[in-house]
Amino acid sequence: MSDSYSQAFLKYVASRFLSLWPEQEITAAILYVDIVGSTKLATVLSSEELSGLIKVFSEEMSVIVSKHAGFVLKYAGDAVIAFFPELREFGNMAENAVRCANSMNMLIKHSLNPVFASLGLPAISVRIGIDTGKNRIVFLGSDPDLIGHSITIVSKILPLAQPNQITIGDEAYKMLSSDMTEQFTKINPDDKRWNYTHLGTGEIYPIYFSRHLA
Repeated sequence: MSDSYSQAFLKYVASRFLSLWPEQEITAAILYVDIVGSTKLATVLSSEELSGLIKVFSEEMSVIVSKHAGFVLKYAGDAVIAFFPELREFGNMAENAVRCANSMNMLIKHSLNPVFASLGLPAISVRIGIDTGKNRIVFLGSDPDLIGHSITIVSKILPLAQPNQITIGDEAYKMLSSDMTEQFTKINPDDKRWNYTHLGTGEIYPIYFSRHLA
């Protein structure tokens, strides 16, 4: 398992990276991952158990992000928000994010949940949302943050994912190789949960779900 130093250090690295371009736009893939049913967990775990579980989850997700050419943007309760910048030496940002998401699901299934079970804690599942686009670096207080369309999209598509499922927006999907697009299926046009109109096209923005749940 990772330690809290790693988590703090990785957040520091992300802040330093964003500080290089204050008030400028960068193109990046955005990834949100959060624990499904954390409210229910709060009713069956003590505050100490819940905080410990979320801390371990956040630390492990942070390390996986760093291993896939990504940076942790921030932590929001039981969610980790990361970005994967468009840099030549980093490779395809959308594919980096999808590989990261797959690794997250595998780690939770094969490593974290067995450890939690050995400690008498419940297994967890996650939802993951990904999209790409331009985002502006802003300073809200002392730490840099990102504001942009893709972050908004990811926050909207995340709740549509089933447990252990990845949901991605069309901009990210179009960047994937054919082998990787085969992992996903387009949302049913009759699905009334999704009616977001893209400002550029005036049409419903396509989103895609991973076919196989981890």
